[in-house]
Amino acid sequence: MHMRQRAGRGDDGQGTVEYVGLGVVVTALIGTLLAIGPGVMDRAHGAVDAVYCSLATGAHCGDQASAKTPASSDDPTGGSPTSPDAAPSATTSTYAPDPLTPRGIAESGDYVALGDSYSSGEGADDYQPGTDVDTNRCHRSANAYGQQVYNGGNFAGGFSFGACSGGVVEDYFGPNQTNAGERPQRDLITKDTSLITISMGGNDFGFADVLSHCMFHGCANDKYLAELRQRIAVEAGQLVDMYRDMRERAGPDARVIVVGYPHLFDVNGNHGLSLSSPITAAERRFLNNMSDMANQAIRDSIATADSGIEFVDIRNAYAGHEIGSDAPWIHDLSLHWDWGNTGPNPSSFHPTQAGQGAIRDAVNQQIDEGP
Repeated sequence: MHMRQRAGRGDDGQGTVEYVGLGVVVTALIGTLLAIGPGVMDRAHGAVDAVYCSLATGAHCGDQASAKTPASSDDPTGGSPTSPDAAPSATTSTYAPDPLTPRGIAESGDYVALGDSYSSGEGADDYQPGTDVDTNRCHRSANAYGQQVYNGGNFAGGFSFGACSGGVVEDYFGPNQTNAGERPQRDLITKDTSLITISMGGNDFGFADVLSHCMFHGCANDKYLAELRQRIAVEAGQLVDMYRDMRERAGPDARVIVVGYPHLFDVNGNHGLSLSSPITAAERRFLNNMSDMANQAIRDSIATADSGIEFVDIRNAYAGHEIGSDAPWIHDLSLHWDWGNTGPNPSSFHPTQAGQGAIRDAVNQQIDEGP
């Protein structure tokens, strides 16, 4: 109940008498609350303070009543509010994010970054120890978009990085047979997970095989296009199962963001001489079309899974920065030399550090805007 102050309360003392009377009522109320129990008293404490503040100053003291309480330094969760009345701060990392906003929901728990080479950061350097050795080439980079999203966020939980170069859907459900020590990526998802990001499907759809076919056999023909469409259609069914499993393991409130694939080539620019120069303009368009088909298959799989999963299209983010542009964010084809064993550098056709930054920005925009 709100009590309105009378005008001219100091003129004849009538206002003062009213406030003294109110003080007596408040004092009696305190005694009653104490008799009922300390829990009720705690809930009424803020309201009582506000009344006495008004008695003392003659002003409304709502700001004082709603002041935020700093989190204890002993709180390992970073100070997440534990009651509905606790108000998290938007300006300090000692409070968990406001769970009512799209970003607040995403940052309310643990962040799990899964997927293939586009998520691991292949080509972005600064690989984690143990992921750039003979027995494990997952190439998890400190510059990968997932790591950057976590470092720049305000997550109440931790960060689990399971993306691996060469990853396929099979590596999500089971142990990685190519890289030692890599357990199923799904094992990183728990009920405490509030955000999952993933790029997956490119290797299942045969990106590497198609690139090789274009380089050495040509690919811009209807027969090969039909074969590619059939392969994508078959493999896309696995994505549906993966998306549903993610939702089940993380829970209905977790944000799951799937990142698509960019166009690899600028088909209109004046391309300089490089190892990919033999790829004709028609074949470059064919390869860009494969990105389009892959992204559409991913979108269709998300719709079939019907589980509130979100999709981030990065093709526009890379526009003007494909291979052959003046400022590419994708590594061109290059070779590595290892005691006479020559082969394509794994970073070939993968995002640079700047390219990972572009994905980071696109993912952050999706986190802020929400589904």
